[in-house]
Amino acid sequence: MHLLYRLVIWSILWLLLQTAMEEALLRILTPRRSIDILRDVHAAKERGKPYVIVFVGVNGVGKSTNLAKVAYWLLQHNLTVTLAACDTFRSGAVEQLRTHARRLQVLI
Repeated sequence: MHLLYRLVIWSILWLLLQTAMEEALLRILTPRRSIDILRDVHAAKERGKPYVIVFVGVNGVGKSTNLAKVAYWLLQHNLTVTLAACDTFRSGAVEQLRTHARRLQVLI
């Protein structure tokens, strides 16, 4: 009976933790205003500031590929794009970014 009681307690705690994490992530990732990247980029440009977009995720989810797609989209809107690599732990990460930069003809 003692083991069953402990299992029930842990199950309840796990459910509470999972619910709290889901609520926290939803709160963090839900924008508080409408997002218009082009408007925000132009506003930053008018202030003489760079507009920075950070791509974060686990290995293999397509960060570099999506970064190249967003860079291409920004270029199509006559904006200047510079790419920077932070994923120095994965073999070939910088080379992959360099290939995207070369194909898009942007600075790295």
